Amino acid sequence: MTKVKLRMMYRRGSGAAEGMNLVIARLNPEIAVWDPDGKLLLGNPELESLFSNPDVEKLPIEHQGQLLGWVRNLNRAELISSIIIQNAERESELRSLADATLELQREINLINNYPDKLTGSLAHQIDLKSTHTAAALAATALGESRTIIDASDGAIILKRKPNGKFSVAATFGGESDWHQEINGLQQIIYGMMESGRSTVVNDLGSDTRYRPGPYPISSLIGAPLNVQNEAIGLILLANRKRVRYTAAARSLLATLASQTAPVMEYALLYEQDLRMANEQREQLETQLNELRKKLETYSWQEYIDPEDLESVREKGDELRRLIWGDE
Repeated sequence: MTKVKLRMMYRRGSGAAEGMNLVIARLNPEIAVWDPDGKLLLGNPELESLFSNPDVEKLPIEHQGQLLGWVRNLNRAELISSIIIQNAERESELRSLADATLELQREINLINNYPDKLTGSLAHQIDLKSTHTAAALAATALGESRTIIDASDGAIILKRKPNGKFSVAATFGGESDWHQEINGLQQIIYGMMESGRSTVVNDLGSDTRYRPGPYPISSLIGAPLNVQNEAIGLILLANRKRVRYTAAARSLLATLASQTAPVMEYALLYEQDLRMANEQREQLETQLNELRKKLETYSWQEYIDPEDLESVREKGDELRRLIWGDE
């Protein structure tokens, strides 16, 4: 429940304050209600100074372990305290509901805007012809995840083909070495990869699958990046202090992972194709340079007009620009 303050509930001149003052006046006009610091909230203003009088007996008004204020201990004081506590309970519920509604709206907005962020990042990396496209997307996904789920550390790991080994694409957190963390979380990671389901472990210390590293983590939440019933990686969020990751947080992370997975797969394929194209280009460039060196050493060049030879070279350069797009 959300904490409440009587000063906010019974602001001077508000309908709530006027109504409660009428109740006090009818039950016992000698009763006063003060906040925890001794400022008068309800009752006759002339009674405010009684708070500092040691001879005046006061009862604490408490709600869920929180001191809301004090009421003068006279006849009907307990009834007035009970009414105030009931109002505080109702106020707390209303505020919790409002906070939950705002949080849900924020999460919905983030999820709705998230695909545009991903595709925008992907398009930018393609424009740059970047071989680190997957890492850039992973950083975007991780940043979005930590915005809506509390975590001190996090990582996105990807399963690289054809060897199936894990690589760390993006991380956050001051002390974590996620290469070591992956070793310690190996059983949990493989379990998520094989099942294709998100996982929450709120007490890693008591989980026999976890082997702590130099900087142990206490709680973990993770979701696989599933593409056609196969996990190509994981989003992992962790906390060094023990926290309680809820089913709602697990569902939210799974949603983000499902939006990330197809874009990440495309990025991995793009990187693979780009690397292959670059390797082929380098090989052809090497072969062309070797061929040009050989041609320039042939003795028949002395029988060709130098202007014609230069024309042949220019045609070769033009052909290379047409094939590879060189300037």
